[in-house]
Amino acid sequence: MPNLSEKYRPQRWADVVGQERAVETIRRVLARGWGGRMWWITGKNGTGLTSIAWLIAKEGAAAEDIEIVPSDLLNRFIIGQIRQRQADAAKNGRNHALLIKQHGMT
Repeated sequence: MPNLSEKYRPQRWADVVGQERAVETIRRVLARGWGGRMWWITGKNGTGLTSIAWLIAKEGAAAEDIEIVPSDLLNRFIIGQIRQRQADAAKNGRNHALLIKQHGMT
């Protein structure tokens, strides 16, 4: 059973509340193409950072090619595994999205 933040996470841009300016900017950039972009999303906890990151990722990658990794778990071994998954996705004509979450964020 998903936790509440997952259960009620916005599934579409229209579902995002209170971040109209950010959503407008993101959608304008995404209209130019998704691939090869890196995003830095910052703000207070509980303001929809992960939801917005997930929606950006969904614009270009299938759900099975979206990965969320807590920043405190990153090390050389994990980064090597991520690079291999990205290469595998690219070899198969798919995009891979990596979301790195700062420890303690939901």
